[in-house]
Amino acid sequence: MDENGNMVIGTDIFTAFGGMKNCIFVFTSDAVLILQKEKYKDVKKVYAKWENKNK
Repeated sequence: MDENGNMVIGTDIFTAFGGMKNCIFVFTSDAVLILQKEKYKDVKKVYAKWENKNK
């Protein structure tokens, strides 16, 4: 977590959050997700969209 409360999950590559606070960056082999921490419940919606796209 950086000084602005931002968090990176899934990668060790350098990641910068320009002017952003309390955000989460999630990296997987087939997707990238960036969201504000208070919107964490939206992950289910995003996952459903991704799942439908990859059927």
